[in-house]
Amino acid sequence: MVDKVKPLKIDDDNESIPIPTEFTSTDDYVSVKGVSFEDSDSHLIDRDNVTDELQWKDSVQTTYRKFNTVGAQADAARFTLSLLHTSTISDGTFYGYSATIPGDTTPVILPINSEFIEFTWSNSQSTADYTLDFMKNSTVATPFLSVTKVDTQFFTQELVTPESFSAGDTIYVKHTKGANNSADVAIVLYFQAVL
Repeated sequence: MVDKVKPLKIDDDNESIPIPTEFTSTDDYVSVKGVSFEDSDSHLIDRDNVTDELQWKDSVQTTYRKFNTVGAQADAARFTLSLLHTSTISDGTFYGYSATIPGDTTPVILPINSEFIEFTWSNSQSTADYTLDFMKNSTVATPFLSVTKVDTQFFTQELVTPESFSAGDTIYVKHTKGANNSADVAIVLYFQAVL
C-alpha cells in the first residue's frame, strides 16, 4: 500500500478566521490546477484551457493527450496486418502478404479509417542490418517513418505520433539491406480504428 497524504481545507463557513481542517475524502472536493507525479514536469494531468477537457502526458506520451480520446480509442477495434517474406531479402524489396505477393505490386490496403500505432519485426538472422521505410499511398512517397537497425533479429516499435489512414489507403514497407542480410521476415502492423 502506498503512503497517502490527506490535504487540508480551509473551513470558513462558521468562523471569522478560517481554520485549516483535514480534508474528508468522502465529503469534500479538492481544487488544483493539475497533478504532477513525483514533482515531474513530464508526468502531468491537467485541464486544457481552450477545450476544458482533461489531458495527460508522460515520458512516453510527451505531448498532451485528451482523456476522452483515450477512452474512445480503448472502445474502438484494434486490428493487425501481417506481412511476410521467406528466404533472403533483396535490397529494395517491398513487404507484402507473402514473398510471392510483394507489396509494391499488390498493395496492403487499410479496410477502415485507422491510425498506425505500432509494429513488430522479426527475422531468422541475429546479425541483420536494414532500414525500413514506411510510406502511404505510393512506393515513391516520402516515408512517414524510417527505422534503421544494426545486428537486430527482432524488435517492437510504437509510433510517437500515430499515422492516420483512411479506408482504402495503402501502406508500403520498403526494405533496404545493410551489410548483413535479413531472411524469413515477419512484420505485424498494429492499427487502432478511428471512430
